[in-house]
Amino acid sequence: MTTPRFSIIVPVYNTEAFLSACVESVLRQGGSDYELLLADDGSTDGCGALCDNYAQRCAPAVRTIHWPNAGLLMTRRRALAEARGEYVLFLDSDDCLAEGALDALRAILLREEPDIILYRWLRIDENGSPTDDVSEHLFPEGPISRTRVLSRAAETEALNSLCLKLIRRTLFDTDADYAPCAAVTNGEDLLQSLPVIQAAERFYYTSSALYLYRLNSASITNASRKGNYLYLKLVRQRLLDVLEAEGLATDASLLAFFRVSCSRLLALMNAAASASEDGIEPMLRSLLDCPVVYRMRPYVLRFSMSLYLRLTVSAYLRGHLRLSLLMLRFRSAVFRLLDALRGGGA
Repeated sequence: MTTPRFSIIVPVYNTEAFLSACVESVLRQGGSDYELLLADDGSTDGCGALCDNYAQRCAPAVRTIHWPNAGLLMTRRRALAEARGEYVLFLDSDDCLAEGALDALRAILLREEPDIILYRWLRIDENGSPTDDVSEHLFPEGPISRTRVLSRAAETEALNSLCLKLIRRTLFDTDADYAPCAAVTNGEDLLQSLPVIQAAERFYYTSSALYLYRLNSASITNASRKGNYLYLKLVRQRLLDVLEAEGLATDASLLAFFRVSCSRLLALMNAAASASEDGIEPMLRSLLDCPVVYRMRPYVLRFSMSLYLRLTVSAYLRGHLRLSLLMLRFRSAVFRLLDALRGGGA
C-alpha cells in the first residue's frame, strides 16, 4: 500500500451542521496523496452516519473511526495511532481548509523538506463567509529555528494550536500516555505540540492563511474557564520545563512567559470573585504550590497592567486569596457604578 503524503485528522463530535463543509473543503483540494481520518468521538447527533457515508463514497481516501466519547485530546491520540501519512495535519470538524492549502504545503515540502510547517488562520463566520480577522504574523516567511519557535511560544499563545502545524508523523510521541491529561480542555494543543517541536530539526513558517477557523459559539475553544486551572497546572508548567531544558529561560523570556500565565490566572481569579463558577477557590489555593504560579512573584510588578491589578495578583501570590478576591469584587463594583453614572448622565 502506498504511503500517503498527508494524514488529515478530523476529530468529530456533534458538529453535524458544519461537518459536510469541513469534509468537502478537503475533498476539493485535489490530488490523491492524502488520507482523511474522520474520528467520531461518540457523537450523539447525525455525525456518525455522515462520517460513514463519506467513508463509503470516498474510500480509500476517507476512513471513519468510531469510539466512545473520550474528549478532544484522547480522540486525536487514538487517530494518530491509525494515521499512515508521512505528515499529519489536524482539522477541527467545524472548520475548513483554505482553497489550495495542500498545494501550498506540497510546494514548501518539495522546496524545503521541513519537519514542521507553521501557517496562519483566517476566521470565517458561522455561514462560512470570510471575515477580515486573520491570525497574527509570527515570523518572517521562511525557515526558522527551534529556538525561535520556543522563544515565541513563551511570548504568545498564538503558537499553541495543532491545527496551524503540518508535522512529520514520526515526530509524534505516540507511545506516550496522555490519559492523565484527558481532562485538559484548554491548552491540549500545546501539550501535544511541545514534544514534536523538541524532536524536530527543520521548521518553516508561511504567512499564508491555509486554515479557515469558524466563529462558532458552541466550539470547545469557548469552554468553561475552569480549564484555566489545568492549563496553568499542567500545560504552562510543561512549557516552563521545556524552556529550561532548552536553555531558553532567560529573564526576558520568563517575563513574557509569566505575563501570559498571569492573564490566565486573572481569568480564574475573576471567575472566583464573581462566583460565576463553583469550586474555583480550592483550585486557586492549590495553584500556589505550582512553580508556574509561585515563581511569578518577582515579575508581577513589571507587567503592563494597572497598579491595582498588580497589587491584587501580588496579594494572591503571597497567600492572601480572600483579600485578592475582595479587591477584584471592589474593582468590579466601581466599574459598575461608573457605568451606571455614565448611563444616568446620558
